[in-house]
Amino acid sequence: MFLRQAQRLVDHAKGFPAVKKTYLANTAAIILVLGDPRWKVCFPQATTREWDPEYRANNEAIFLCSLGAAIQNIQLGVAAEGLTSAWLSGGGEDLTNRELAEVLGYPIWMKAYGTIPIGYPAVGQDRRYRRPLEQLAHWNGYQPRQYRRHAQVDFYESTLRPFAMYRGDESVDSWPDRDEMLGEWKEAFAGDVANPDGVLEQEADFSIPRVIGQATKRRNS
Repeated sequence: MFLRQAQRLVDHAKGFPAVKKTYLANTAAIILVLGDPRWKVCFPQATTREWDPEYRANNEAIFLCSLGAAIQNIQLGVAAEGLTSAWLSGGGEDLTNRELAEVLGYPIWMKAYGTIPIGYPAVGQDRRYRRPLEQLAHWNGYQPRQYRRHAQVDFYESTLRPFAMYRGDESVDSWPDRDEMLGEWKEAFAGDVANPDGVLEQEADFSIPRVIGQATKRRNS
């Protein structure tokens, strides 16, 4: 089922990294985290018409964040036991969810937002790229010099992401080809300050990828 879902990504979401699911053959267990939309009624509900869109949108955010927290806690527990896991989001796709519902018997109006295969790691899983803490932590207000610019996000998504995700190094400073990989964004990704001039940008549409880079050039094929 997830091999078919992975092939759909290859065919219809070209450029997305790490879609192969062959490791599923070696899993010890697979946990599904189902989203049950009935529980949204437990979140704040608007009692005046003009506030209904705002509360509905926030309820959706609460619902999804709650599921994400559950998935993260499962993965933390797995790691604490010396095992490894992955968060497969393909169950959130309607076709895959229908197939899962047919196999497992849950109502189709629920959705498998998280599929978590669990297994024994072939290599150490304790080191992955982390954005420098100095760029992430904001004290006593939002710090504009720690803001990541639109072009930096575009660069990470289109060029850097697959290399950063799977090299097994927390810091890009460990990369022998750091300067080549980061180019003009070396200081922004490796230093303490991502945005030296402190200028914040207007909102932009990031609902779809905006540029084609080294890692995503297959989108044009």
